[in-house]
Amino acid sequence: MILKRFNESDIATQLDMLKKLRKIVNPTSTFLIKPNVKPNPRRGHKKIDISCRRDPCAFELVDDSHDNQSTFASSQSKKKKASKVHEKKQNVKTKTYRTRTSLPSAFADSDGNCGFRAIAGLLDLGKNDWVQVRRDLLHELNNHKDEYVILYGSHERVEKLTHILLYFEDSPCFDCWMTMLDMGHLIASFYNVVLYHLSLQQCLTFLHLRSPPVTPADRREIAIGFVNGNHFVQV
Repeated sequence: MILKRFNESDIATQLDMLKKLRKIVNPTSTFLIKPNVKPNPRRGHKKIDISCRRDPCAFELVDDSHDNQSTFASSQSKKKKASKVHEKKQNVKTKTYRTRTSLPSAFADSDGNCGFRAIAGLLDLGKNDWVQVRRDLLHELNNHKDEYVILYGSHERVEKLTHILLYFEDSPCFDCWMTMLDMGHLIASFYNVVLYHLSLQQCLTFLHLRSPPVTPADRREIAIGFVNGNHFVQV
């Protein structure tokens, strides 16, 4: 990407890129040359510059000014943060509280049954009816096992899904979580719904495997979202 940008840029931008790359490789080096400060002619005789050094290019002077401003802003920011930390330390109460570590998004971590809870909520069963959802999907899988062996490609995969659905305790391990790529077919087929699965990785639509098409007015659609890489939510 850097090479492509370099080849497509003009000479001034290329020099700027080279300067920045050199700083990364060797932070002690610099392309900047300190400009000669000429005395004000009103205050005395003008000094003739006999130096053989070149004058800095415009982009070098701008970068130098920008670097100085950035350094000053960074210094001021650090001072403010240090001052706030100091104030907080002075205002700390003797009683302390344990708090949860905040997540990078507004969603909570999964308890392992969140996928089944979300489906229960979407079907108006109540979020605590996740056990019933597991039983329903297990019923669908067992009653049409031959079809799902063909769909999933092996008896081993069907047995794995059976093992996942047979777990009816709280806080299951990762191996017993809902796997939407497989269970989407079970959900759509048992409850006769169109199921939409939404995530940053992929978005999928699951249809009933055996029922005839229905009119849009009679079609029931539900959507489930997968967030944080570990949590299902109702959409």
